[in-house]
Amino acid sequence: MPPIAQPITLRVAQSITEARESHHRTAYPTRKKAREDIARCIEVRYNRSRLHSGLDYRTPQEVLDEYLNRQAAA
Repeated sequence: MPPIAQPITLRVAQSITEARESHHRTAYPTRKKAREDIARCIEVRYNRSRLHSGLDYRTPQEVLDEYLNRQAAA
């Protein structure tokens, strides 16, 4: 565990704030389009780049890649 998790928390908060601000300025034609775009943004910017303490401070993408490499090697 990193000695100070605060910089990680600040990066995540900044990323969410930036995403929220960019979507707040966007005029979507339908609610469905808004939901799809926001969900995509969360998946790409937040879930794939966020460090998770339950994953030893790795991103979900890093864990998935490691898992797939182990499966391919087996």
